[in-house]
Amino acid sequence: MWEATKKIQETYDIQIDPRFLLAIIVQEGTGSFNTSSTNRAADGEHGAETNYAKDLMKANSLIFGKILGYIYYGQEFRQAVVKNNKLSGITGKGDVFQYCNWFTPILRMKSKRVECGIYASDNRWGENVRKIYIPLVGMKLLTMNNIC
Repeated sequence: MWEATKKIQETYDIQIDPRFLLAIIVQEGTGSFNTSSTNRAADGEHGAETNYAKDLMKANSLIFGKILGYIYYGQEFRQAVVKNNKLSGITGKGDVFQYCNWFTPILRMKSKRVECGIYASDNRWGENVRKIYIPLVGMKLLTMNNIC
C-alpha cells in the first residue's frame, strides 16, 4: 500500500495517506478491499479479491478517483449534506469518508472521465472507516489535509 500511494504521489503530485487504505481493509473485514466483481459477497456486493496486487490496484483507482472527486466537488458536497441534515438518513458534515461511501463523482485520470458510484452499500461504511482511521493517525481532529 505504501508503495502504491507513493507511486500516485510521484505520478499525480497528490499524496494519499496509506493508513486511509489500511482503515478500509480493516473495515471490509476480509483482508481485501473487496473489489472482486466475480467473487461476490453474501449480500451480492463485490467480494474478496484473492489477487492482492489486482485488489490494491482496483481499490487505489476507486479511492484515488473518489478523493479527486472530493477535492473538486467537496465544498458543494459538504454544503449539501449540512443543508439536508434535517432529512431522514442524512447526517454528518460531508467529510471525505462520507463522500467515498455515497453515490458521488469519481474522477478517472487514465480515461479522463467522471463516473458516479459508491465504495460500499453499507450506509455506515464511511463512519466505520473514520473510526478505524483516526486512532491509526492518533488524531482527534480530522481534516482533508490529513488524507490527501
